[in-house]
Amino acid sequence: VKPQRLVLPQAPSLPGRRLGEHEALRLYLRRRRRSLEEGIALIRVLAGLSPLLGLLGTVRGMILAFWSISLYGTGNPRALAVGISEALITTQTGLLVAIPGMFAVGLLGRRLQARCAELEVRWGLRRD
Repeated sequence: VKPQRLVLPQAPSLPGRRLGEHEALRLYLRRRRRSLEEGIALIRVLAGLSPLLGLLGTVRGMILAFWSISLYGTGNPRALAVGISEALITTQTGLLVAIPGMFAVGLLGRRLQARCAELEVRWGLRRD
């Protein structure tokens, strides 16, 4: 894999003064890190919400199952199976989204931290 070449814009300036190279690199890195952390936070929220949505579908499926029992009695297993099936599918879907999502949050967070530390050392912003 070819290393990517980082092209930085000209050193930004703050009101009243121009930033030096190290300050500009530090500011650039901080902004990029914040942007990536916001993306990771979005993944964390979606991974956290998906089991709750799965639970909502589970409750709906169980309500449907009990409704079919009240309507048809226990003599019609096919009607009962529809509600139970909906409950199981939504639970499974919620978990299928949440588990990889939480894994991705941990993995991406560690990679981001390691990469930022590596760039700080490479750019002379921090000694390791």
